Amino acid sequence: MILMFSLVRIVLDQPVGGEERSAYITVVHGTTGARIAESLKKQHIIDTTIGFKLALKITGTAKHIQTGVYYFSTSMRPSAMVRMLRKGSISTIPLTVRPGDWLNDVANNVAQLGIISSDDFIAACRDQSLLHEYGINASTAEGYLYPDTYYLNRDTTAETLVRRLLDHFFTVVNESMRAHFHANGLSLHQAVTLASIVESEVRKEHSYERPLVAGVYLNRLHRNMKLQADPTVLYSLGYHKDRVLLVDLKNKSPYNTYKHKGLPPGPICSPSEYSLKAVAFPAHTDYIYFVAIPYQTRIGAQRSWLPAGSHYFSATYTEHRIAQRRYMYGEEVFF
Repeated sequence: MILMFSLVRIVLDQPVGGEERSAYITVVHGTTGARIAESLKKQHIIDTTIGFKLALKITGTAKHIQTGVYYFSTSMRPSAMVRMLRKGSISTIPLTVRPGDWLNDVANNVAQLGIISSDDFIAACRDQSLLHEYGINASTAEGYLYPDTYYLNRDTTAETLVRRLLDHFFTVVNESMRAHFHANGLSLHQAVTLASIVESEVRKEHSYERPLVAGVYLNRLHRNMKLQADPTVLYSLGYHKDRVLLVDLKNKSPYNTYKHKGLPPGPICSPSEYSLKAVAFPAHTDYIYFVAIPYQTRIGAQRSWLPAGSHYFSATYTEHRIAQRRYMYGEEVFF
């Protein structure tokens, strides 16, 4: 009897252990303990369903499972897991929208939470009455899904979620920032579109370059030059990849800024506050070109370092061509 009691305590109180993992599981009416156990195993929260099922049976929880959204992790004891299921403890589910995410990226992440389908989320992002309510003159909410972490519960609808994202966006993009957009000759939609390109061009660790990149693109727009922004080409292709190839530049999409002058029809991702501010307060510069630096290098008479992933900016085509030959093709040329 004592041995049996000891085994029961081990089953109930021994954490799952192993690599730290967590998962959210939605339990609807009729969901069985066996199904929950299989879900936990599939998501590597438990190694075997036996202990979890035994804990459900020992505690009598199998017939008293409450509906809700539950957070499980490998650090939890089976006793805590089943107690939570019996009490009906409901967890909120975090959704993180990252700077640079496409609308489809966000939709896929939403769908993985198991509350809102990708199709329903995209439909809400395309709801014209909703977009017009927020003053968004576009076919979708692409670019207006503000990057941050949001918390959902099992009752969150697609429309409710999109409204939260848009409300946050317009809290950041206030009247003051919009006035600066207009002072730079840009409507709200044009500014968000440009900010999304800046976001896609500049790495997070090189945020100091954002006003410069914004200034370059504004200079090109004012001179009626093509933007020739690689991220717009990738967006026009409809999928992510590491680099743009020459064949990609032939894409006839209106988002391909190598083919068409001016800004693309709309944003290509969710820009961060840094990129939005870069468009509101761009650097005043003569630069109209830049090229990515693939490796750390020294430049100029002062031999200052340019870190990998940053950009070399040029005011003339001749200097830009030299930079391309040096940094894109590895030729031994000097400025």
